Amino acid sequence: MLDNIAKNFLLNGYIKTKLFNISDILMFKKKIIKRIASLSKNQSIIKNHNDLKFCHKKKKQDGEATRNSYLKSDTRFIGIEKNFLKKKIKILRPLMKSLWGHCNYKIVWVGSVNKNQIKINKAGFRIVRPNLNVDSGSPHIDAYSKNINEFFTIWFPLVGHGSKYSMVIAKGSHKHHHPSQAFERQKKILSRAFKQKYLKNFFFIRPNLKIGEVIVHHPNLIHGGKPNIGRMTRTSIEIRLFNAKTFSKKKSFDKKICN
Repeated sequence: MLDNIAKNFLLNGYIKTKLFNISDILMFKKKIIKRIASLSKNQSIIKNHNDLKFCHKKKKQDGEATRNSYLKSDTRFIGIEKNFLKKKIKILRPLMKSLWGHCNYKIVWVGSVNKNQIKINKAGFRIVRPNLNVDSGSPHIDAYSKNINEFFTIWFPLVGHGSKYSMVIAKGSHKHHHPSQAFERQKKILSRAFKQKYLKNFFFIRPNLKIGEVIVHHPNLIHGGKPNIGRMTRTSIEIRLFNAKTFSKKKSFDKKICN
């Protein structure tokens, strides 16, 4: 018999739960600030927690070229220790068992599949300024192959909590077979983005997250694509957990459908 987390995940394509505490959130922030400093060669004005929250107000100092240097697909990730995560995600073990039949997972960050930007024991981060569509991307799915149950994603904000900042999701959309003609033909973004006409078939919501709460979502769930409508710059983390028994850099990613 499935527990409630696994049952709701399979029914809705996502669940909301608390995994982290304030100390964990501060730790993730420090990792991102340190990563940005190294990527921008200390030119960035993001040097502390307050800078993350209000970096959109300092855009004249931190030009787009500098910003892009630490937000490229091949660089916007931080290291994450498996032992640390293992203690935090015990609540997700029934979900792993329902999807894979075991709880053996691998932490993987994926940038561009076509450019082989696949990193082990890394988690991605995103910085989204208020009311800027360019930062938010387009509604998309994360599935990298026909095996849509091979992984799931843990997404959570570090800065920017509440429904104005939350990721947008199409509840239940993971159950659909999204036809190839529903996707946009484009090269500017890496995710599998949808045409607006197709998206009209779904109802989108923004879950209200508190500090430490996360969204755990299915790779075939349509999500993203709406701007941050709060007053602060949102900083978020995404951690992808793959089935360790089936994971392969060659077999887990189909370049024909990814980009």
